[in-house]
Amino acid sequence: MGKKVSIKQIAERAGVSAGTVDRIIHNRGKVSEKNMEAVEKVLKEVGYRSNIHNSAVGYFRKLNIAVTMPQNVEGDYWWLIDSGIRHAVDEYYDVSIELQRFFYNQFDIRSYRDAYRAIVASRPDAVIIGPSFTEETRELCRELDAQHTPYVMVDSVVTGTRPLTYLCADAHAAGRIQAEILHRITPPEKAIALFEADPVGKREPVNTGKRKKGWDEFFAQQGEGRVRFIGNYSAATKKETQIAGFLEQHSDIGGIAVQNSRAYLLADALAKLGIKDINIVGFDLTQRNAECLRKRAITALICQNPELQGYQALIAILEYMLYKRPGIRKVSFSPIDIVLAENLPYYSATFGSGNNIFPIA
Repeated sequence: MGKKVSIKQIAERAGVSAGTVDRIIHNRGKVSEKNMEAVEKVLKEVGYRSNIHNSAVGYFRKLNIAVTMPQNVEGDYWWLIDSGIRHAVDEYYDVSIELQRFFYNQFDIRSYRDAYRAIVASRPDAVIIGPSFTEETRELCRELDAQHTPYVMVDSVVTGTRPLTYLCADAHAAGRIQAEILHRITPPEKAIALFEADPVGKREPVNTGKRKKGWDEFFAQQGEGRVRFIGNYSAATKKETQIAGFLEQHSDIGGIAVQNSRAYLLADALAKLGIKDINIVGFDLTQRNAECLRKRAITALICQNPELQGYQALIAILEYMLYKRPGIRKVSFSPIDIVLAENLPYYSATFGSGNNIFPIA
């Protein structure tokens, strides 16, 4: 039926001009969101949807999408975000997409800046940004805004930027959740320690401050003084001597929070020290964290669904590039899951493959 309906008839049913319908079908010129929705509703009713998609795909011979994020290895947090992006590319197999990846060392601010400069110089059609530091991210976004290059941000909200959408977990809420879990599972006579991530130089990673603020807020409301701080816990080294010294000074510790995705480093260190009676709560269902959770060396993990973030980031860009649709919403928070050893086997791939993300057995 779709081919038998004229543009004029579609325009009449949608209450817009024939020119508006033509611009939507052929993806040229700006159209208001209200008119876009009205026309797409009619197109769907008359079976014209495939035509609008084919026309939009045909308009772009190839979409060059830049992706910047920290260097990663298979199974870690940023690899999971990247796997979500790859899945979306596979799903849109009829769109010619070239991904250019600009990895950086998240503990070297010069590497961070170099990656951003390379992105601006390459002039991509769109960018997916996995940020680490606030001001440098704002600098990149100002350059992209000047080039009229659309971008999406994953993992964090960086104020003062204008992406199509932010796709991330609510870091403040996640910090509160971590605090409440340890508050509930740690005996009242025991103290709780917070291991913060090492900053790079004097810079604090984007999410760290928000998680810490949520943590502090929760315990301030409890009116308890049982939280101990170990200072900065390196994301790159295990610091077993530092941990041993801290636990000697604070023999009443019953629970420890790690506010990054490397809780497995603490679990490994405690195992080497022969300590088994301290609960550990960390972030992210990475492969090494999952292995420790399975062995109950980690008590609980707060999962931020990184695959879903990556998947939705690529989809948001394609929806905008092909159909000129705005982002899903300005900030789209992903679900925050609490994963224990008991429900770990049920965490299969986000997109319904039926296979576990990591080998559990």
